[in-house]
Amino acid sequence: MAEERHAVGADGWRSIDRRRSGGSIDSEQGVDAPHLLVEPSRDDGLRLARSYWDAVRRAAGGLVRRRETEESLELRLLGARPALLTFDAPTVSAGGDGVSCTYRITGGLLARRPRGTLTLTLTTGVDARLTVAVEDFAPRIALVYLLLERRFHASVSRRYFRQLLAEGRR
Repeated sequence: MAEERHAVGADGWRSIDRRRSGGSIDSEQGVDAPHLLVEPSRDDGLRLARSYWDAVRRAAGGLVRRRETEESLELRLLGARPALLTFDAPTVSAGGDGVSCTYRITGGLLARRPRGTLTLTLTTGVDARLTVAVEDFAPRIALVYLLLERRFHASVSRRYFRQLLAEGRR
């Protein structure tokens, strides 16, 4: 790894950003999840994803919108083409230790090439955690990622966590 940044905060908030020597990015945000938020099922894995994409829309003030089909998901500025980022349809994994929903990054204006994943995870049990992880993402322009995208991603993650944790307390 070429560069690594860590941040730790209240309620178990952790953020780790790594820049690999080839220029791709790993970024993970997580928070303790003391309340069971979802069941380890496909439907609730997809609920995690819907909540995340809603947090993206809200964090962008409605400027970034998703277009979803059975085969793919696109994030578009004001709903117009070309897409900022494109993803394959999600893959959901559910079991006794939690649930995760993974999207493979397939392109878009912000991606240098189809590469990497976005994974939303809830682990259950004693050390229950919510995480958002981007792995091996190749940003088109590293400086734009460092100055804007990384902060935006962390802001989305915080909104997403707050929303799910509030729902879990009801």
